[in-house]
Amino acid sequence: MNGVVPVAPLTLSDFVVEPPDGATFALPHSDIPDRFREHVLASLYAAKWNRYYQIPAAVVETAIFGGGAPKLCSTSFFRGAEGALLALALQMRPDRIWAPFDSYPGYQRVADAVDAKLCGYSVDTIPKPHPADERSWLIVTVPGNPRDNFVMPEEWARWRNGSPRIIVDATYEMPGTRRFTELVTVALDAGACVVFSFSKALPLAGLRLGGCILPQGIQQPPGPHHQWSILDVAVIAAMSDVDVAGWMSSHREAQLKVHRRLIEELSGRGHQISGQESGVFVTTQDKIELGVMTGKRYASGIVRLDSSPENISSLIDIHGQGRG
Repeated sequence: MNGVVPVAPLTLSDFVVEPPDGATFALPHSDIPDRFREHVLASLYAAKWNRYYQIPAAVVETAIFGGGAPKLCSTSFFRGAEGALLALALQMRPDRIWAPFDSYPGYQRVADAVDAKLCGYSVDTIPKPHPADERSWLIVTVPGNPRDNFVMPEEWARWRNGSPRIIVDATYEMPGTRRFTELVTVALDAGACVVFSFSKALPLAGLRLGGCILPQGIQQPPGPHHQWSILDVAVIAAMSDVDVAGWMSSHREAQLKVHRRLIEELSGRGHQISGQESGVFVTTQDKIELGVMTGKRYASGIVRLDSSPENISSLIDIHGQGRG
């Protein structure tokens, strides 16, 4: 070939984003079920690729709420939950954003984008509601990340007519389930906004799809609104299928089984657990060496371990059988 070295064709695996050293993205340990993938790929193959696509509201409601969307709310999609948060911040222009200590680094990026001050809070320093004379946010993570949530849903109504405004980050909740719909309903009743994602509870991080759900009286961000790709449409259409939703629920239950086992192994060794609501990671306040285990160590000393069979095996190999 005249001295030309053939170049192997690139594959999607060549473009996978790796997390920073000493951290993980806290995603489900296994990929989507093959049946789901086959369903989506069949739709993609049969569709016309030289067309633009839009998804009817009724299909979106089925995929997000299981068909029972809360009344008096509006939903918009963005490239991930952080994209939704950023769009909301650009519209509302908060001057202060309260978020749990050790929480998502993207909150700082959102705060920087609108010149807001990011303030951390703990269970002992939750901002109290006061008259709405400030433009501030109180971000509540449900399920909690990395620690369990300590601003309970039954308390959210206290902030309904005051400041800061509650923003519920439901990134680790599973859209399309009754639990998700109930969470959104409580939030909307309290005048709170909700952001969600398909990345975490559902193993669809590669889709980069999330959004915000807003109560009556709050306008949706002016844009740029999400432009549906043909892959987005195929996935949302699949999620609105009862059988496919059942496959995803089974996948979620398998993930939770592994998650509960990791909790048992840690508890059996006397570790104090401060975060277990997500289903994809367990956070411990005790000193624990990651070693070959995957997770993230925070500056405060807590460790967030991925809920995976590999971490369970490593924990047993390193520390022996637990007492639980």
